Amino acid sequence: MIQMENTSGHQNSSHRQEKPEIHSQCTSCSSPEAPETKAKPKILLVEDNKINVMVTQSMMKQLGHSIDVVNNGVEAVRAVQRRSYDLVLMDVCMPVMDGLKATRLIRSFEETGNWDAAMQVGIEPAVPSSDSILRPQRMPIIAMTANALSESGEECYANGMDSFVSKPVTFQKLKECLEQYFP
Repeated sequence: MIQMENTSGHQNSSHRQEKPEIHSQCTSCSSPEAPETKAKPKILLVEDNKINVMVTQSMMKQLGHSIDVVNNGVEAVRAVQRRSYDLVLMDVCMPVMDGLKATRLIRSFEETGNWDAAMQVGIEPAVPSSDSILRPQRMPIIAMTANALSESGEECYANGMDSFVSKPVTFQKLKECLEQYFP
């Protein structure tokens, strides 16, 4: 069952701050602005559990998406340094670096345009690819966690995540969630 609440809009959308509540379906505060072209969105999955990775990859394939996969927060920061993503599915509890800290580092880059905060914790900037972020824009980061308590959701939002998804993730709820960002 997925439970999701979105507390911030995308770029060029209005922002509305609310106390997060957990709902049984994916909700969004504002409509994302879809690009005119139908290019496949670039999605990053940050997950350390191999079974969860396989299940999520299978569901995403059925939905017509391919995804990049990394196993911890340090790898997530490096992946975002190398490539521009349209959406990140971020596990919260992982070894090496958790999803909350990785999200804070990514948000720092989006706000400042540099990776100084990442370098302070020992993550050297990666060599960007041709589709890396030139101008940082806020990318949706969806928290994925086994803890469905509202306190967990509030912690995710406080650390810069946009939405909250409870595990285990079902096909229908993942589809509904992605449709909020990629209509």
